[in-house]
Amino acid sequence: AESVELISTFEAPAVVDGDQKLVPYIVKLDEMAAASYDGSIENLAPTSPAVLGTDKFDADSAASVAYIDYLNERHAIFESQLLRAVPRAEITRSFTVVIGGVAVIAPRSAVNDIAALPGVVAVYEDTLEQLDTDTSPRYLKLGGAWNQLGGQTMAGEGVIVGVIDSGIW
Repeated sequence: AESVELISTFEAPAVVDGDQKLVPYIVKLDEMAAASYDGSIENLAPTSPAVLGTDKFDADSAASVAYIDYLNERHAIFESQLLRAVPRAEITRSFTVVIGGVAVIAPRSAVNDIAALPGVVAVYEDTLEQLDTDTSPRYLKLGGAWNQLGGQTMAGEGVIVGVIDSGIW
């Protein structure tokens, strides 16, 4: 069972094939990812820590393994529908723990065909974004915040840090 999902499909950059450019997409399907699954499907127990009252997701539990197997079966069905609609499409990754969907490489011209498939909630082009945080304090007008919040003696007190990892390409 997988416990961590990689969001980027940039293992290979988009390539040009004639006039049909192949691009990576994230396709969100109409399903709950294992980390948030609430047990609403008959014979499949919940896996969400919030529902179970636990601190973290257990990818190795019997319920998680069963639900991820269920999602993998759904993704295989989706793949056969996708290939009938867009023969040049390729699923490169199945996201079962966090997103509930798949990564697809397909011709740019096929995005509407993908979006029209049963069970598709959204199609997002998987783009490489450049991080730019060097102007955030000025943009947020935080010039005097350091001293107002206690300066060096209080540095880091009560701070919750969110990390956005751009990954490795």
